[in-house]
Amino acid sequence: MRLTNLATLSEALGPTQIDHFNRRRKITVVANLDGIPLDGAVTRIKEIIAGLDLPASYKAEFTGQAKNMAQALANFLIAFLLSLLFMYMILAAQFESFTHPITILLALPLCIPLP
Repeated sequence: MRLTNLATLSEALGPTQIDHFNRRRKITVVANLDGIPLDGAVTRIKEIIAGLDLPASYKAEFTGQAKNMAQALANFLIAFLLSLLFMYMILAAQFESFTHPITILLALPLCIPLP
């Protein structure tokens, strides 16, 4: 049995390496921001991706510093909300009231000095 009976071989151009991320093929786009803030670049890239007519099977994900920034923001919001909850619980325990801590916490932003 010969190989030509099973398949035909031909030379063609193709990628030298196929990278994968989460069991899917990936394309890495690297950019030099040159003084542009990272969050501004991420929002601009999201606008460009939204303007593209990609099939449903395609997905764009950020990795590296952009992913770390998004995770840090999410963790900061969770920590901030938990701190508000704990402050309310401590004030409610000290004043033995559910309404006084609310008035105190609502007055806190007024104490911030403006430039």
